[in-house]
Amino acid sequence: MTITYGTPLRAAILDAAAALFDGGTLSLFGGTRVGSPAVAAPATPLVVVKLPLQAYRPAAEGEALIAGDWTGTALRSGDATWFRLADRSAALRIDGSVSGPGGGGDLILTTTSITTGEVVRVIACTLSGGAG
Repeated sequence: MTITYGTPLRAAILDAAAALFDGGTLSLFGGTRVGSPAVAAPATPLVVVKLPLQAYRPAAEGEALIAGDWTGTALRSGDATWFRLADRSAALRIDGSVSGPGGGGDLILTTTSITTGEVVRVIACTLSGGAG
């Protein structure tokens, strides 16, 4: 049996979770993803994005969509394969997959092929959860 949440509760849970990442960071990496968000990430990400002070829009229909401009300048070249989303203190973290449009990743970039010095733009990094 699956627990279901009423729409207002599901939105409140997502909004609270999304608010944890306000002003946090998003780091993009190439290669194999580490085992869990508790494991240290590689020392040099491809890109680090400073998240807006409101990183996500208010949740609707079980999803919280990114707010503002999620862009960063590439620190090095490579193919982005995974990301780490972290709160301001870097204590709370989410790891996920990266793809280009239509690729089915947890985070969508305009392109996963990154070149040093270029501006990298996040199209989507949706938080979702709970059955309605």
